[in-house]
Amino acid sequence: MIRSFFRNLSITNRIALTFLLLIILSGLGSGVALINMYKISEQVDSIVNNYIIKIRVANEVRDEGRQRSEQIRNMLLTEDEAKIASHKVKFDKSVKRYTALILDLNELISGDEERALMDKIRGSSSATFPVMNEMIQNIMDGFADEALEVLDSDGERLQGELLNNLNKFVQLEQQRIDVTSREAEELTAQISTVIIGVGVAIFISILIIWFFLARSLTIPIRGIVAKMKSLRDSGDFSIRCDDYGRSELGELSDGFNSLLEGLQNSIEEIRAGMAEIAAGHLGVEIETSATGDLAQLHNNINLTMNSINSAVVDIRKVMGGVAEGDFSQTVSVDAVSGDLEELANSINDTVDVLNSAIANINQVMSSVAEGNFLARVEVELSGDLNTLKEGLNDSLDGLSSALERSVEVAVSQSEGDMMPRVTGSYSGQLAVLKDAINISQQKVSEAIGEISSSVVTVANSSSEISRTSGDLNKHIQEQAAATEETAASMEQMTASVEQNSDNAGEANQLASKARNLAEQGGDVMEKATVAMSDISSSSSKIADIITVIDSIAFQTNLLALNAAVEAARAGEQGRGFAVVAGEVRSLAQRSAEAAKEITALISDSNVKVDEGAQMVDKASNSLDEIVTGVKQVSDIVAEIAAASSEQKAGIEQVNNAIRQMEALTQDNVAIVDKTATASKTMQQQAEEMRDMISFFKIDNIVQATPAIEAPLEQTRAPSAKVAPATPKVAPATPKVAVTAPKATAKKSKPAITSSDDEWDEF
Repeated sequence: MIRSFFRNLSITNRIALTFLLLIILSGLGSGVALINMYKISEQVDSIVNNYIIKIRVANEVRDEGRQRSEQIRNMLLTEDEAKIASHKVKFDKSVKRYTALILDLNELISGDEERALMDKIRGSSSATFPVMNEMIQNIMDGFADEALEVLDSDGERLQGELLNNLNKFVQLEQQRIDVTSREAEELTAQISTVIIGVGVAIFISILIIWFFLARSLTIPIRGIVAKMKSLRDSGDFSIRCDDYGRSELGELSDGFNSLLEGLQNSIEEIRAGMAEIAAGHLGVEIETSATGDLAQLHNNINLTMNSINSAVVDIRKVMGGVAEGDFSQTVSVDAVSGDLEELANSINDTVDVLNSAIANINQVMSSVAEGNFLARVEVELSGDLNTLKEGLNDSLDGLSSALERSVEVAVSQSEGDMMPRVTGSYSGQLAVLKDAINISQQKVSEAIGEISSSVVTVANSSSEISRTSGDLNKHIQEQAAATEETAASMEQMTASVEQNSDNAGEANQLASKARNLAEQGGDVMEKATVAMSDISSSSSKIADIITVIDSIAFQTNLLALNAAVEAARAGEQGRGFAVVAGEVRSLAQRSAEAAKEITALISDSNVKVDEGAQMVDKASNSLDEIVTGVKQVSDIVAEIAAASSEQKAGIEQVNNAIRQMEALTQDNVAIVDKTATASKTMQQQAEEMRDMISFFKIDNIVQATPAIEAPLEQTRAPSAKVAPATPKVAPATPKVAVTAPKATAKKSKPAITSSDDEWDEF
């Protein structure tokens, strides 16, 4: 059924149908790609404008909570009423900021799980206000001991619950960022597959459609030409062309068959009449159903037979030859005279003229059958023969001109030149053929122009990705330098903490366990997405460690304060104890100064991380995980504070986490290099496709040249200069495991918990 439908289509409709199929394929591919790109845009927007904002607000809430505790600690450490009042003012400002941030975070909440955590955060926060107000009131009234009792009984516990709930909230948002990033990465791979599949499908479809279109045109033409050659060679008018449907070629075949049938019937009728005349029945009338010139021919024969009935014997030989198509016979004029002689001469002249005309026409038709349309009927004729001659020559002129222009256009197409068109004024089917060829030429030119424009767009996009990867590589190197400075500062803090020798043994054991657990996670980095998950885990661990460090520092200051009070009560017997308390307070002050230096380094690292996040957004791919990792590095370093005698285990864990981040940064540099290489390969493929399209010359379309990408080696070169912060940490190997970082994070929790228990006992 489909084959019959296609055969009955006109040539114009066939060409239009082929291009309609190509347009549908292109539209489907483009629609799928646009839908997936819109999904990626939504996921990236949810990361940037939802999850990251929630994490930032939660961290600010945690910082303001520490600021409140710090002001209360400062009020406990001084007896100057002016300083106490100043710290009270700072505490009130911090409470206002804290309350506003809690409200902001609550407005950002969406989903049952977030709402449950937010309810816990608000509950913990509300529980801390009465305790802090009671402590401040005791301090303002001069009852520092009562304030310390409140702190020991409820303050530390409530503050720990609040920080723990905030950390859980941050971990929840980080997990959602990881899930969304993986989904965006999968969608990106799907888009690449769709684009490649659509391109291949369109190319194959063009070949298949072009093959079937050419076959549907050439098979009927070859069939008609073969029948004409057979007619020329055999003279058999019973030959008929095959049925080629209702298209132009089918109409041509039907017209040719009708012409052959009319000629065959006329010849059969003439042959039958001539047979009767040859048998001696000179008065017989030839009956015919023909019209036009054939009917006139039959009538003229009948009139001629009636007029030469008396001389039929002499001209029988001639007529017999004419009946058989032999025009070489002549009427003898030796035995006739008068009208018969004139008749004989006329017959002989007529036979000569017909013989000359038919010979010339046969010669012309033979040339046409051989593909030469330049031959014309040159013999001098008159009357209807002259009209036939002129009509045949005019038909050959029009057909020759149309075929000549069509051949020129086809040759230009085969050479890649799509600009020539079929010109000239034609009528009938030749005009339809001219318009169909010109329209198809224009449609092909437009399709090639659109493909060329798409190739330029792909090349420019790949060049932009390559440049963006280079900028991202630079910012990652800056982040590595900032991490190295942070590691050096942590080494200085470790040296100061080692002065607390009473708890050095237990701290060394905890640090050794943490180091072993961290080394087990050194081989678990294989993909950029898993690397960013490790950074997230390290962020959570550092947040817990810093909570313990803050608690230890605060307990150290309170211990020194209590020791000084007890020494003052003891008098001379407590003087040595007072000296020790002074040394402990001096150590706490040095720890605070070191924390300030680390805070400055953390601020500089935060700026670098923000710049890296902006570059990742431009790349629009899986590099979002790198931005998350860099932000986590900033959060890790930002949480480092003063250390004292019980901080050794936490500091060692911080050092190990920083070494992991250095290894992750090295892996990120390698990933960026691979991304740049992939974008370079995509640009080269776009250049190859552009070279293929440039074979075609089309009009009214400018083939643009894609932007030239900076050499890939220039973007890779700086990566070789990035070195780990300390020589003790080996670079992460390419083959990494996925579960090791999670195990490290889980095993580091007990150390922190035990530290909290020891301080409660103390």
